[in-house]
Amino acid sequence: MNFFIAVKCKIIVLRFYCIKVIFIYIIKIITTTFLLYMWYWIIKVFILSLIFIFLLHYLYSFFISTLTIPKVKDLVILPQQKYDELFNSLEQNKSVQSNNGHNGHDNLPPLPSSSSSSSSSSSSQSMKDELIRFMKEIGGGSGGSNYNKNDAPTTISPYSFSK
Repeated sequence: MNFFIAVKCKIIVLRFYCIKVIFIYIIKIITTTFLLYMWYWIIKVFILSLIFIFLLHYLYSFFISTLTIPKVKDLVILPQQKYDELFNSLEQNKSVQSNNGHNGHDNLPPLPSSSSSSSSSSSSQSMKDELIRFMKEIGGGSGGSNYNKNDAPTTISPYSFSK
């Protein structure tokens, strides 16, 4: 009787082993099918996306080229025409001035005389006084009029404000 029980147990174990092998085989088939389907789906979406992007790009380029008027900037003829107009107007001004007897320097300001040099020195003195007043105001009333040329820095360092 033990023999039959042992054979029956082996049959049961063998059944479970066969069921296990069959189950693993089915899982492998399903996973490979899903993996293949997944790669198929990824490649399909990638190709369709590329086609869609290229289609939109070329449609945009087509509409830009057909529906707009390109701006052409003339870099040769137009500047030459403007230069010719300027040159002709200068020639006309020279000929008009030579006909009127002008030397062309009528629009210049008069040269300074000796009396204007004294007025410029007084104006420079008043500007110095104004600067001293301003320095007193921003410096809190100290040091504006006591400025000494020897106090000026001899070299300027880019990293400090020392003398």
